[in-house]
Amino acid sequence: MAGLEALHLMPAIAAALTRLGWSGDDPFTREAAPTAARGHNLLLLLPPSPTAATPALAGMLSRLGPGRLGLVLAPAGQLDEWGRVVHHAAGESGLRVQVAHGTSRATRRLHGDAIDLLIATPETAQALQRRSALRADALAAVLLAWPEGWEDEEAVSPLMQDLDKEAQRIVISSTPERAAAMVERYARRALTLGGAALEGETPGPVRTVSVPWARRVTALPDLIELLDPTSLVVWTADRGTHEAIAAAAALREPEGRVVTGDAPQAQVIIAFDLPNAERMRQLTRAGEVVLLVPPGTERYVERLAAPRRPLRLPGALDAATTAAAAHRAAVVRVLETGAPDRALLTLA
Repeated sequence: MAGLEALHLMPAIAAALTRLGWSGDDPFTREAAPTAARGHNLLLLLPPSPTAATPALAGMLSRLGPGRLGLVLAPAGQLDEWGRVVHHAAGESGLRVQVAHGTSRATRRLHGDAIDLLIATPETAQALQRRSALRADALAAVLLAWPEGWEDEEAVSPLMQDLDKEAQRIVISSTPERAAAMVERYARRALTLGGAALEGETPGPVRTVSVPWARRVTALPDLIELLDPTSLVVWTADRGTHEAIAAAAALREPEGRVVTGDAPQAQVIIAFDLPNAERMRQLTRAGEVVLLVPPGTERYVERLAAPRRPLRLPGALDAATTAAAAHRAAVVRVLETGAPDRALLTLA
């Protein structure tokens, strides 16, 4: 923990990052965390997964508190995932966080100075600004999460134009070719980090599974059942989901493990978080890779690995068919063994 505190992080946030498995020995953490903590602008070239931005996010969080409001702008489908990542990174810092799925609660809490970090879509932030609940000139820091994937990138322009010139701007993108334009538009004089790890040869083949952000953990048992590997590793960017993954998938060593960093050899490697190109190459050397692909990340995955073979998990129709078959079997058993009750007659 002392190593992370030396990166200008709030002690409670440094402790939280240590629990999550981040270390000052990691070059990205060593550069991103103190740069963000000092209030400098950043352009982060990262996979489209909020967990990947944790070191820079920790630096930004260390600057927030009463009278110093922060804002994270992200697509609607990522809001809860950002809320989870912020919750883990903030630890016991006491920061007051609001994930705004609408404007009512956020408006009340903003008027009451009861928020240190607001997480919202650009459209919600724009609506809050129009209501005078969110004052752009009062923001100490703004983080733009993969604006190239937003429905309307222009929606953030009025807010960005009204920012105080001293407000910190952190932009996260997965498209290195747009780096210069993003720095010019959103974060002048920003330090660019992470770009090299997105470049290099395209590894493959890989399998892909389309799954919403909130269903990644619950999808794992179905995926493991479908693949039935003799050995399995679930790779994550940090330890924030390890307990939930181990419980949902019933993983026990040596047959199954949840890891960060280098993945050990296994028949199947499930990438729970999207890796960068450098990590992807290591995973493919360790075993057959399956990527979980949340909505909005498809274009990144197309560039990350090839060829790609999609897997289809049992969906609602499969579940309904299975349930109906179970009901019919129950009716048959009761009819064969005794008088059926009213509920089973209804099912019949």
